[in-house]
Amino acid sequence: MKKIFPTMFCNKTQQSVRYLFLSMLILLLFLATSCAHKISISPPLQQFDATEIPRIEKSVGYYISPDDLKKEVITPGGGGDKVKYLPYKESEPVLKTILSNIFINVYPISSLNDNQFITSNNISYIFIPKIETNSSSRSMWIWPPSDFTVTLDCKAMDASGNEIWQKKIISEAHMGLPDVARDHSLAGKVAIKKAFSELQQEIISEEMFQ
Repeated sequence: MKKIFPTMFCNKTQQSVRYLFLSMLILLLFLATSCAHKISISPPLQQFDATEIPRIEKSVGYYISPDDLKKEVITPGGGGDKVKYLPYKESEPVLKTILSNIFINVYPISSLNDNQFITSNNISYIFIPKIETNSSSRSMWIWPPSDFTVTLDCKAMDASGNEIWQKKIISEAHMGLPDVARDHSLAGKVAIKKAFSELQQEIISEEMFQ
């Protein structure tokens, strides 16, 4: 009996250590996969003021699919954390703003097959954006991303559904850590502003839209 009790005590201790180790491992895995902080990458719309631009006397539309509008993206932040946001939904007001800076009328289009809506509103062109994003941070201590990349691939179709124009824009934002500590969404906002500001200039300079 003297030999049995120490062995039983040792086994129970080892089991307790294993259980504690597994519990900590599960907790760490849960934190690594679930810690995604919500940010918004939509910049202030007043940053896209273009009152000096004479607007073109044409009506245009833009199309973003319902699935894209609901699409949530998760990309890296700092300290092993992640950030989540809705790139299409948060960029839609920006797209509408820049198109409104250029053309006299701008309409959201619910379906590319809605020919009656397109015809009745005399829509000349339909703009369709594709947005890809990525982020990272130079800090291991704070979670907001300091670096953000936006790839904006926008095409235009005529009223008959023919693709007539396409432009791919890549923009980057590299922000200081004190700045993103104050505004957690800053890098994303700046990258989106750069991408859509460049898109506005590309559309303005394209002769076929005049």
